Amino acid sequence: MKMIWKLSKEVVAVAFEENLLLFKFQGERDKSRILEGARVYGLPLGMRNKAIGERIGKKIRHPIKVDNYLDSGGCGFFLRIRVEIDVTKPLRRAVKLLEGDGKKEIWGRITYKWLTTFCYSCGKLGHTDVDCDEGERVSDNVIS
Repeated sequence: MKMIWKLSKEVVAVAFEENLLLFKFQGERDKSRILEGARVYGLPLGMRNKAIGERIGKKIRHPIKVDNYLDSGGCGFFLRIRVEIDVTKPLRRAVKLLEGDGKKEIWGRITYKWLTTFCYSCGKLGHTDVDCDEGERVSDNVIS
C-alpha cells in the first residue's frame, strides 16, 4: 500500500471486523493524504478528456493520473481521475465548468471510488449526512 498510495512511511492494515479494515499510518502527513479514484458524471462527451480531467483534478486537490482512453476515441459515461486528497478537509462534490464561449455552465457531479463513510452535506469523511451537525441537510430543504 505504501507504493499504491505513494506514502513516505509504511502503513499497516488490521482486520477490525468482517469486511472492515483499520489502517495504521506511521506518519501524520501520510494519514491526511491518500490517493483516491474520482469519477465525474454529467459532462458532455467533448469535455471528457485528459485536459479537462487535469483541470478538474486541480480543483479537487492534486491530479495524479487522468484516464486518456477518451482522447483516443473511446467513450464512457464519466471521466475518471486519480487524485491526491486531504482527508481532513471537505471533499468537492461537484465542479462547474464553462463550455465553448464561456456562456454555458456545465456542472459535473463527483463521486469517489473508495470512500466508506462520507457526508454529502458537509463533504467530510467520518460521518454521514444523517449524523451531520455542520452541513445543511438536503432533506430539510425539500418542499413537498
